[in-house]
Amino acid sequence: MPAYVKRVANEEYLFPDSDIAYIFDELLERKLIELPESKHLDEAGKVNYPKYCKYHQVVSHPIERCFAVKEKIMALAKEGKIILDIEETI
Repeated sequence: MPAYVKRVANEEYLFPDSDIAYIFDELLERKLIELPESKHLDEAGKVNYPKYCKYHQVVSHPIERCFAVKEKIMALAKEGKIILDIEETI
């Protein structure tokens, strides 16, 4: 496992995994997050698969486990572009 993945896997986030899909959809709608170019076009439409990541557009891991999305959410919060309602998640 790459060092980055090990480090990020041990990070604690200010929001539960169960909120990530909702937060991601809101950020996408408000154009605060952009999708990377899909590297696996054949998997891009398989949204009903349990391990489909809406951000990476691949069947690999669910959006709730996507470290890239979690890191982007945290970065947006640190930049003051979004406010996380921490009290609701505790």
